[in-house]
Amino acid sequence: MFQWLKDNSQVLTLFAQCCTLGVWVLYAQLLLNNYKRQRQPRLIINRGAGKGVGALCLLSNMSAEPVFINQLTVILKTNRETLYTDVTDIRESGQDDVDPDLVLGQATHQGPLNTGDFTHIGTFQGLIRRAAEYNGLTLEYGTQPGLKVLTALRAEQWLENRPDTDAATRARIKAQLRAAFYVETDAWKRQVLEQAR
Repeated sequence: MFQWLKDNSQVLTLFAQCCTLGVWVLYAQLLLNNYKRQRQPRLIINRGAGKGVGALCLLSNMSAEPVFINQLTVILKTNRETLYTDVTDIRESGQDDVDPDLVLGQATHQGPLNTGDFTHIGTFQGLIRRAAEYNGLTLEYGTQPGLKVLTALRAEQWLENRPDTDAATRARIKAQLRAAFYVETDAWKRQVLEQAR
């Protein structure tokens, strides 16, 4: 056995050196990955001061370094399409001139965010409303399915084009239209009130 080790010592030494090199490459890769992970910006988006859509949208910097917020985009997914809205600026104005006395933090969310700091960018409801208004959407508070609403609207239009319709049919169509946009339950009324705050 010793003779075999002595005869193959160069091969064994080369094998041991290759194994050592492999271990060092593995350690170097782990250190590099850890360094990259620590340097990567980490922003956490969370809610605060409430649980519903009226809660504040909090942006926290959990990175090891300060980060610069350059742009904030709301992505609103509807049943038809996905809409993108820039909400970086707090103050929306079509004017090119800005009041020189305006505090920058009251006009935009753009700027540095130090390590461990957080800021809020408004309520979730406000962000959704901004995205909806920018894209020309109407927000409904969970009334009836779209086909029922469309049917009620068509019936109401039919009624408008036929002023000689009997009173019973007229009352039924008006009740159908009201039911399409206003649900007569306390739970729905509470939900609308909470969402509208």
